[in-house]
Amino acid sequence: MAAILALAVLTLGHWPTLDIKGLLADAKAHDKKVVTLRAEVKVAENRVSRAGKPYFVVTVQQAALTVDLFGYGKLEPLPKPKAKVQATGVFWIERKVGTRVFKNEIVIRLMDKPSPFKILP
Repeated sequence: MAAILALAVLTLGHWPTLDIKGLLADAKAHDKKVVTLRAEVKVAENRVSRAGKPYFVVTVQQAALTVDLFGYGKLEPLPKPKAKVQATGVFWIERKVGTRVFKNEIVIRLMDKPSPFKILP
């Protein structure tokens, strides 16, 4: 996965920008690949794991469809509901972490430059 994200940094911006409907309509083609998504924020939270490490989850929506944006670190500024955002990361139809299963999630890395997460005007 690190190699995929490293490749994303080198070629950032060379993917078509998708909306949620477009991403989920052809989810299998995008699974485990780098995507750029533009959407409206439903909920955004900074959290802390049991191990004490910060992470964030931003749920974006389009009509009744949702996708979660996940990343390690503290997201600042935290986008407000209804804000438009753009994120680049690896899309997972299903990602297993320990015994938990996460579906329709984009994993982004805040330390990449330029930033893979933007709050749009």
